[in-house]
Amino acid sequence: VGEGSRKNYEKCVNEFLRWLREEGECEPDCAKALEESLIQYMDSLFEKGKKAHDAEKAAAAAADYYPWAPAVGSMPRVKRALSGFRKSRPTKSRAPLPEEIMAGAAEYLISIGQREMALLLVTQFYTYLRPGELRRLRKRDLLPPVQIKGPLSYYTLTVAPQESTDEFRLPKTGNYDETIILDRPVWLGPLLALHCMYKEADD
Repeated sequence: VGEGSRKNYEKCVNEFLRWLREEGECEPDCAKALEESLIQYMDSLFEKGKKAHDAEKAAAAAADYYPWAPAVGSMPRVKRALSGFRKSRPTKSRAPLPEEIMAGAAEYLISIGQREMALLLVTQFYTYLRPGELRRLRKRDLLPPVQIKGPLSYYTLTVAPQESTDEFRLPKTGNYDETIILDRPVWLGPLLALHCMYKEADD
């Protein structure tokens, strides 16, 4: 977790602990108790008019705070509560970065010899991956097409593959094997494959 996220997590955890005290609840000491407390806390956030991203940050911060806590994606009741939160109180999206600005930035990076950084920028723009998720990608996570035409005719990226032994590759959602189809733009998959051609599977 980066320094900025760490400060946000600390703020969220302090608010969660303060709510526990105000409600006369004991601080959770196991996964089951944490899940129950988070469910009740998210009900409180909903009643206060908070948005989905507030509940998501609270759950992620609590899971990070307790060393024994499972990932948010491993707490089924919390996952269902967050899903309901998103449907009822969707997060307001920021205005997207215009494609022309991204392309200009990538062109500048190429002009100063930063080709790999340009490729990372373009990949992040089209896949919506977080910077940390993007940095943890390996050659083996890029899968080639299995058909000439149809939905399986595109390259795909597997984020946090189940067989990975690196616990830090698990994304914030807590889910393994999230697949991203590289169908827009169609040249992104082949470009990534070309970039990975002479790399080892774990590079």
